[in-house]
Amino acid sequence: QFFCELLFKFRGALASDNELDQLSLTALFNIIWSISFHTEYIEELKSNSKFLITVKSLANDDGEDWVDQYVPKNMASIPKAANGILWNLDENNPARAARTVTVPSESKPLEKDINMPDRMR
Repeated sequence: QFFCELLFKFRGALASDNELDQLSLTALFNIIWSISFHTEYIEELKSNSKFLITVKSLANDDGEDWVDQYVPKNMASIPKAANGILWNLDENNPARAARTVTVPSESKPLEKDINMPDRMR
């Protein structure tokens, strides 16, 4: 909730000349992208419609009106982070479905392999 509120505060940073605000917005998107990998926060993020609208608008914005933005090497750009957030929140994401459906398998004793030497059995 805290990071979402900060995101709303800095939403207009890309249209301004304030490089510190732009960097703050970039960092916020990267932080929220990291948070979106944690399954315990997915529903909270998905239930915040204002947050989703903000992320979708920046993910789909072609950036023609934006001021050239410096992005540090260790951070993703805002559109890339926004698209990453949307990907992580998408229930139809095959990777997400595979992570949440994984069931530990039961271990079975190995059958004797005729090619396996006795010392390895």
